Amino acid sequence: MKELILTRGIMGCGKSTWIKNNHLEINTLEPDRLRLMYQSPILKEGRIAISQDNDNEVWNTLFKMLENRMKHGNLTVIDATHTTSKSINRYESLCDKYGYKCVVIDFSEVELQLALIRNKNREDYKFVPEKVIIDAYTRIQNSTIPDWVEVFSPYQYVLYGEI
Repeated sequence: MKELILTRGIMGCGKSTWIKNNHLEINTLEPDRLRLMYQSPILKEGRIAISQDNDNEVWNTLFKMLENRMKHGNLTVIDATHTTSKSINRYESLCDKYGYKCVVIDFSEVELQLALIRNKNREDYKFVPEKVIIDAYTRIQNSTIPDWVEVFSPYQYVLYGEI
């Protein structure tokens, strides 16, 4: 089955861990990895951080890679926050074009305080300022998931077919 899996949740909620625990890393496109390919970590507010300066290029590259994977019928996971319906709707035309089912794994039930604690324990360059996480949390709480996708909690989803 042609399937696109999108993670949805704030930084530190467990999206990447879920991907790893489900052995989906080889199927995953991750904007942060691309950001590190475009530019080495930078010094920001006294910490080493992943630069956001190349986001247009990062997302253009990710969508080119995704479309190539879809042309081949590959299962693909996008490891990103997807905090708004607009960010999820960006995939709809590709899913229609290539006959893909889109699934959102929704981590929005993870408590903000837990994500903030996990964030403090991350590697330095993966640390995200708390304000950014709180803003993402607010966006998720105030947005809906589009009707054209299937939604599962990380504990409900079972992958069917071959990886």
